[in-house]
Amino acid sequence: MKTGTHRYKYIRQIKGSSHYGEVEIEINWIDSDSIVIDDCNWKTLKQSYPNFKETEVLKTWKQSAMKAAQYILDNYDLPESIEIKIKDVVGLYVDTVPAHLGAAMTIGIFDLIKSPLNPEDLKAIDDFVSNNRDIELIPNYKNMAITKAKKS
Repeated sequence: MKTGTHRYKYIRQIKGSSHYGEVEIEINWIDSDSIVIDDCNWKTLKQSYPNFKETEVLKTWKQSAMKAAQYILDNYDLPESIEIKIKDVVGLYVDTVPAHLGAAMTIGIFDLIKSPLNPEDLKAIDDFVSNNRDIELIPNYKNMAITKAKKS
């Protein structure tokens, strides 16, 4: 497993539409059940905007990243129990929807546990994102069909 804090971006141009979401996460092995921890302090946006305030849109972005992480913990066969800390969430109001943050989170988790997604999985994420373009709704991550081993 990779240690420390790492940033993951989902950035694509699909059918003329821009897709962007970025998360900074840290993963640690733990002895208890796997958990997702909200440790987001919005450091990137706070650096860019001195009068930063966490808006409802930003809360939805963060919730989407957290739900994607929780879905992975609940449904995929991971080597051991882990703690996923969400340290930062970044997007652009014009190019970001909640599904983009879930995509970045999914890519990041599997990379950090040294089980990176294959091209087929990345295509499945692109299809998932293309089908979940609502700016206010957190998508159902059950519909993101990646090929990693599921829990039995």
